[in-house]
Amino acid sequence: THSDTSHEPHVGRAGLPPGTYSELRVRAPALNWKGCIDLLTLSDEVCEILDFKTGQPKDQHHFQMRVYALLWLRDTNLNQTGRLANSLRIVYPQKDVELEVPSLEELEGIEEDLVKRTSLARTSLSKKPPDARPSPDNCRMCSVRHLCDDYWRIETQERFSEDDTRDSEFVDIQLEVINYRTSDLLEASVEVSGDLNIGDRVLLRSSSEHAEAQVGDHIRVLNTRLSRDDQDSGNAVLIMSPFSELFIVDNNV
Repeated sequence: THSDTSHEPHVGRAGLPPGTYSELRVRAPALNWKGCIDLLTLSDEVCEILDFKTGQPKDQHHFQMRVYALLWLRDTNLNQTGRLANSLRIVYPQKDVELEVPSLEELEGIEEDLVKRTSLARTSLSKKPPDARPSPDNCRMCSVRHLCDDYWRIETQERFSEDDTRDSEFVDIQLEVINYRTSDLLEASVEVSGDLNIGDRVLLRSSSEHAEAQVGDHIRVLNTRLSRDDQDSGNAVLIMSPFSELFIVDNNV
């Protein structure tokens, strides 16, 4: 058996030889889709696609594996004989999940679905501005979520607060600045939050001054830690870190 851990393994005339391949990049040029399989094992009897996950099982993981099976089938460089995967397995920290392997007919249905998704995505990207689709996965790493009005709807934040994969210590919150107690401690009123009540008074603490935020300003604070109530005032305390960000929004919000 041949083992190859490089991203671009040597490919023979018939495609990949038997072996185990990690982080294998598969491409379907006709679809303009590509993916990276965590581990592919090939032998005379076995063609297994394996994926490692660190979190909890999700339905989209099953879809991802089926897409990998399709990309492997359509990769005319690595899989020149058009060999079907006969094993799909997801490895979670607590268990392995063996998936039902899609047939050729089912893979063709997935291919049609990807063509439709691609067309819809291109249409959506052509819109100025693009449509917002708030979700915990979409928004968690979004670098412009402070600009997205759909993200800052109260109902959106309340829905996100129910996400059991979220680190509830760190929150995004919109506030109105009430006053400064010190140069690094301001008092504010909650305007949008899924973790605190609208109108609650909070204290926002930072290691740096917020001189740019004036009394009466509306601010959006990202990745701030929600701490216990201040012993003196009874207010919740928000503590900014080097990873937190503060943005001033239009006073007419």
